[in-house]
Amino acid sequence: MGLIGSMGAGKAAAAQAKAMKEIAKGYGKVGQKQYDWISPWMNAGTQALTAQIQMLANPMNSQAALTDYYAGPQYAQEQEQAQYAAEAGAEAAGGLGNTATSNILASESTQLGQQYLQGLGKARSQQFQQLGGISSQGLGATKTMGNWAYQDYNSAAGYLAQAAGLSGQATMAPYMAADQAATMAGGMGLYGLGGMMGGQGGKSGGDGSALKTAGKAAATALMFL
Repeated sequence: MGLIGSMGAGKAAAAQAKAMKEIAKGYGKVGQKQYDWISPWMNAGTQALTAQIQMLANPMNSQAALTDYYAGPQYAQEQEQAQYAAEAGAEAAGGLGNTATSNILASESTQLGQQYLQGLGKARSQQFQQLGGISSQGLGATKTMGNWAYQDYNSAAGYLAQAAGLSGQATMAPYMAADQAATMAGGMGLYGLGGMMGGQGGKSGGDGSALKTAGKAAATALMFL
């Protein structure tokens, strides 16, 4: 490669290094966009997992739930319906107001409480399963983001490594060109000196044109350093 070629190659390497650094930066922007896109699923999964942990740490208090149920409007309505049904049955049987009717009403109260607890437990179980589904989606999203980040990092690192190599070439190019110029200058000087010593005092060495050319080449070489 000649002197001009070395300088051109150096400039080309510098331009390529700059372009590859920009590409590497682009992977960082892509990674941010990927995170912005998938982060809602990741955050939802985290929140669902936190809710599951809280449910496990705070199991249902059956006694407190029954106390609230018996004191609330739901039990009052259901008990009224049960009482009406029991009294209607007792009246049809001719036993309204007897002990059997009272026992039926008491039994209905206990049964209503158990049914309430069963429904509450079932609803809690369904809620836990739903939260589990959301937390699983969040885990999947986190794994996907991890894979994307790994790929983006490897791609960016590869481009940066290439950019570093090209930057090194661009840095060395002026020195290589100067070395070539110095070599050319040295060759010209020896050629001119040989002409002066071997000639018969003729024009080839008398005017010193070869030495002048060598001096100019050496000065050019120093400009690259």
